[in-house]
Amino acid sequence: MKITRALVLAVALAITGIATPGCHKSLDGNYRDDASIFFVEFKPDGKALLKLAGDTREANYTLDGNKVTITSANGTIVLTINGDGSLSGDPTLGTLKKRS
Repeated sequence: MKITRALVLAVALAITGIATPGCHKSLDGNYRDDASIFFVEFKPDGKALLKLAGDTREANYTLDGNKVTITSANGTIVLTINGDGSLSGDPTLGTLKKRS
């Protein structure tokens, strides 16, 4: 599957995020898209590891209700925590589902 420029841009925005602790249940765990191209490992301390095409970067995230916000100098990505625990909101990433 070809990695689109929009997907790379979305991940680049997330890679350099700045965060403060949020007030939602923990996102502790691993999430990935259906094609297994993009992976994110959320840690309970507000840190995340983002993986795309063999590249891994550290990032930070905030939680506010059912919203996960990732902010960088290039912009902001806001994802929604769905009722089933999956994450959605950025069309370039699709739906990210928790994996064991």
